Amino acid sequence: MKRSIWLAGLMMLTLALEAGAAIYSYRDEHGRLFLTDCPPNRNYKIVVTTRKEREGPDSPSQATFAVSAQSSAQKFMLPNDETFSQYINEAARVHDLDPYLIKSIIKVESDFDPNVRSSKGAQGLMQLIPSTARLVGCDDSYDPRQNILGGTNYLRMMLKRFDGQLDYALAAYNAGPGNVEKYQGIPPFRETRNYVRKVKHYYKQYAANPGAAKEGTAKAAKKARVIPVIHSDLSKRLAKAYDLFNSGDIERATESYRQILNIYPTNTQALYNLACLLDMERCYEEATDVYTAALKQDPYLDKALYNLAVIYERLGMHKEAIDTWKHYVTVAKDEEKIVMAERFMRELRDYAALN
Repeated sequence: MKRSIWLAGLMMLTLALEAGAAIYSYRDEHGRLFLTDCPPNRNYKIVVTTRKEREGPDSPSQATFAVSAQSSAQKFMLPNDETFSQYINEAARVHDLDPYLIKSIIKVESDFDPNVRSSKGAQGLMQLIPSTARLVGCDDSYDPRQNILGGTNYLRMMLKRFDGQLDYALAAYNAGPGNVEKYQGIPPFRETRNYVRKVKHYYKQYAANPGAAKEGTAKAAKKARVIPVIHSDLSKRLAKAYDLFNSGDIERATESYRQILNIYPTNTQALYNLACLLDMERCYEEATDVYTAALKQDPYLDKALYNLAVIYERLGMHKEAIDTWKHYVTVAKDEEKIVMAERFMRELRDYAALN
């Protein structure tokens, strides 16, 4: 009887996997790995329970800020965080805030993509929903300058509303001030708690004074600093490498990122982007090593965690995939993505139980 139930469960899972476009793998006598969602023979074995598209490298800069088909390509490489420094400095000066705090929020909200739109309708660099945009006088949320000025204005409002308590202001920026007041502190929402931790992580990373964000008050956000506007040597090298990628010259782009890492071995953008290119070229083992190196520099880099988990699944390393999805759940700022990762973990555990 138990065997019949087990077989029935296996059949149901197999049908579900087929419907969800599972991924199968086969390694030939030369060690080459083949992946497909339509196995041509029985030599292929299932390794991924749900087909997943990788996150790619984001562009280091935006040639155009208009919403267009080009915005999809922007998801392919970690962006240059120097691109909007002039607007960030202006907003910091107008609203008396630390520019590195503003920059940290942009990093978490949009990863410096001015064209991004969330599933909830939040738009642009600081992810303003239409009602908030109207409140702060932002007519075009996809215009980087307007968005940054508007988002910074709203952050200043939240700091004032919560007596300069940075954690509460950040939570209010993410979940709304009503929820912070309702729970008398950071709401018990996973995405909000992840959000606050993540912004503070990048604030510490960006700030010239590593301790600037530790006080957790408005005082920490009033440091008179200015972000350099002139693009650095590193920034120029990253832009050149991305241009090669964008032109379709993957080989030279890959070599450019390797050269950057010879000079700047801990640069997260170069590490992540190199890993993406290796991933695209199916050099999975090296890509895994480079994603891991990027995560060592930035443990909150959710894109790297996502891609690393997908690679582990493709290689049939399900335990490692589950562990990586667990880490992803602790840093993702979107509840939908958290739920998605939890579903992936359940699928992997269910699959493992039937094998």
